[in-house]
Amino acid sequence: MRLEQLRYFLKVGTLASITRASEELYTLPQNISKAIKQMESELGVTLFHRFKNGMFLTEDGLTAFEIVTNIIREVDRLSATFDRMAPQNIVEKTATLRIAATPLISDLVVSILNIMANSGYKFSELQLSRIDIMEMNRCLIENKPQVLERFDCVFAAMDHEEFNKYRNALVNDYVGYLLWTDRVCLEVDQSDDLTAYSIIPVSVLEKLPIVTYNDNAVQDCFVEYVFKRRGIHLNIRYRIAGETGKHFAMMQQAYSILGSPTNELRQNTGKVLIPIEGNIQTDQWLLVPRSRANQQLLVDLRNILDDLFSLKVLF
Repeated sequence: MRLEQLRYFLKVGTLASITRASEELYTLPQNISKAIKQMESELGVTLFHRFKNGMFLTEDGLTAFEIVTNIIREVDRLSATFDRMAPQNIVEKTATLRIAATPLISDLVVSILNIMANSGYKFSELQLSRIDIMEMNRCLIENKPQVLERFDCVFAAMDHEEFNKYRNALVNDYVGYLLWTDRVCLEVDQSDDLTAYSIIPVSVLEKLPIVTYNDNAVQDCFVEYVFKRRGIHLNIRYRIAGETGKHFAMMQQAYSILGSPTNELRQNTGKVLIPIEGNIQTDQWLLVPRSRANQQLLVDLRNILDDLFSLKVLF
């Protein structure tokens, strides 16, 4: 059990919210959630009651909270005793960073940048460009030199079945890392009759009204592309620009298609995700130009991502 876990536990116990705790601790909600689950597993108890409106300490959680509070207090006292200047000596590092990311992953990137700033990085130039997935992928294949020149790293999403296509196009110029693989799912309300399915049949999916959300509401989005490649026709009822599509879907009784675990980056809606027939998968990638791969800034960025997601080197 790590001190970091204990601090996460105390913060969630105090705020009753993983989201609020992550904002105050400059880390990701998934990081805190994983740490608490590991802590519960190690102790063999349930520390929190989990409800839609928050997380509240169980009886065992209250006991642990008191003990952990004393532990952290003594650790902080130890640090203060032998380091009068500060509990941590942070060396300020000045850097420039230009990132391209798909719209959803850009929220993750902001959290990563907060972690880096909290560890001493001061950005003299910082650019985060949100680029639609389809535009990003076309750009990587067709305009690779311009992408390499403009960005220090790229967060992209790919159809899992097109791995070789993108690997062959990018391997000479980029180092590629897999962040995670998504299972494509249908998002449904907990009271919906579709919850009877453990897997949504394609024959059922094709009859459902679907809402897609994209930075460009006119263009086909990545979801449509993935299904078209497999000969599956989606009944697109609405095309909405941006994340407002999720709320629109709720009001208009249309369904959204999401990837899991990427859905964890979105605000929790209390809905159920059911995998779609065919084990359809997409990949979230980090691409770093080989010419810059050993820069300390990018090494530190990769290390943070590796701690969070256990990066896998693809090429």
